[in-house]
Amino acid sequence: MSMSAAPIVLYGFQISHYVEKVRWAMDYCGIEYREVQWTPMYSIPRAHLKAGGRTLPFIEVGKETVQDSTEILHWLHQHRQPFPVMPADEEQRQEAMEIEDLVDDVGFDIIRYMYATLVDYPADLVRLWGWSATPLTRR
Repeated sequence: MSMSAAPIVLYGFQISHYVEKVRWAMDYCGIEYREVQWTPMYSIPRAHLKAGGRTLPFIEVGKETVQDSTEILHWLHQHRQPFPVMPADEEQRQEAMEIEDLVDDVGFDIIRYMYATLVDYPADLVRLWGWSATPLTRR
């Protein structure tokens, strides 16, 4: 990270494939960031207040926020060079983003299946969703 680059704070929660995609991209590219994990569902009002929308992940860089994992990848491509997970060639970048969309869709279906299965195991579901929760929130 260059000395003039503002630090990145990644807001998310532990079991999100969208957050994981951003983590992997920044880790692979050697981009330094600090992660703040929130509890699913309880994150909605907090995300709205902090970033203007309901969803995670979002990044905060100085006074700027960027919400949505795909938008975060585009922002990183523009502001944190080199960013080798995004091809420099426009046509190749478009192709890579089509694959990224497909992965998002598949991941969404997988996570829905996981939650549908975990409904029968509430203690495990609470443990996963409450990974970073306070004892009160976990209850």
